[in-house]
Amino acid sequence: MGMESAIKGKFFVFDGIDCCGKETQARLLGDYLFDHPKDQYYKLLNVVLTRNPSQSGYTIQLRDSLHDIKDPYEKARVLADLFVKNRQWHIDRTILPNIASGMMVLCVRYMYSTLAFQQTQGMSFDELNKMHDGMPVPDAVFFVDISADECIRRKDKRLREEEMFEKIEFQKKLRDNYLRLKEQLPNHPIHIINGERSAEEIQKDIRKIVDDLIFSSYPKVR
Repeated sequence: MGMESAIKGKFFVFDGIDCCGKETQARLLGDYLFDHPKDQYYKLLNVVLTRNPSQSGYTIQLRDSLHDIKDPYEKARVLADLFVKNRQWHIDRTILPNIASGMMVLCVRYMYSTLAFQQTQGMSFDELNKMHDGMPVPDAVFFVDISADECIRRKDKRLREEEMFEKIEFQKKLRDNYLRLKEQLPNHPIHIINGERSAEEIQKDIRKIVDDLIFSSYPKVR
């Protein structure tokens, strides 16, 4: 039987409304952990950067369904079913195996996206939450929080064509539903991070939380 990992794997999630900077923060944390100043002796920290939806065939169905929907409140159940199936596939093949092998798994979007988006589309929290029964709870969840106005401003700056979920009224409701999840999911370690600052300031707050979680059980350096 092989030797167990020298450190316990961790699972960190970055989520929030569109254009909040969650991808940037995940990448910055990955770079920081891979060359962490407290890991220079043993070099035990290895990182997996991944995202929901993942690379399963469900993702293709999801993208096609999203492309065909014109009303942002249409086909909420269809989308929820596909997202949950995709997420379970991702958990079984990427997230859990890497945590078990001692990796630091950084995931952009997770169940919180479905809970927030499909609640905004009209589904109940209880129904959506039940669909995620048994899925692993992350070690820390970071909602990078920006206003709906800031979301639209960033989208306009990118000169992207408006998609069905990108209207400001929808984004306002969506943000409210994200913030509400902290109360709806009291057993999930959700941290609301002010995303209307520099990327470096945001990352500093995230690193403090992550460092405490990782190095509370890190082997003592000789």
